[in-house]
Amino acid sequence: MSRWASGGRLGVVALLAVPFANVARPAPEQGKNASQVIAGSETAMKDVRSFEVVGAVGGKGTASSFSLSLSATGGGGEISVPGATLEIVVAGGMAYIKAGEASWLKLTGSQATAQTVANHWIKAPVTNSDFSSFADLTISTDFVTEFFPGAGTHMSKASDVVTVHSKKTIVLTDPEEDSLYVAAIGPPYMLYIQGKNLEDLLTFSHFGDAQLPAVPKNAIALPGS
Repeated sequence: MSRWASGGRLGVVALLAVPFANVARPAPEQGKNASQVIAGSETAMKDVRSFEVVGAVGGKGTASSFSLSLSATGGGGEISVPGATLEIVVAGGMAYIKAGEASWLKLTGSQATAQTVANHWIKAPVTNSDFSSFADLTISTDFVTEFFPGAGTHMSKASDVVTVHSKKTIVLTDPEEDSLYVAAIGPPYMLYIQGKNLEDLLTFSHFGDAQLPAVPKNAIALPGS
């Protein structure tokens, strides 16, 4: 599976396939080659103030999922990886995390720590090696960078304008037949990233107006951080 479908650190499993219709009327992105479309989309995604992304990826027993609001300075939401589900908020250089005992045991390997911090908001610097990869998922520019480095070199084709869930898009396809759906009208935001098997999907929305979570109050420092 390509970088698009795997999402670098985490990806998404589609709850439904993405049907699309045939050619629509001309749009600003129409007629551009794949490299031009992807370059414009990367810039648009890095420049937008905030956005939301929802999805999951992986087979049975290995699936990871998330529902996040992102901005250039942080955000948060819920992340699930095999054996652990946690809420996360990133702001001011700190990561705030809340999870149950079983999740903390999976993340830390320490029963004592898991029992101490379970179901409390815990805070640690975003540089903490245990949580930096989760924290990076809430930084919009870092998240977008996971998808785009060198991507233009393996784009095999760009579609004409098609309609996906009532949105006019350009579909970029790589040699592995994973697809990136880019808005054809207005800023060329990423709308969907879908794997070949139609079950792997990232959905992007709320460009510029994503609701960012509040910083938790009375969070306690992660033991040993």
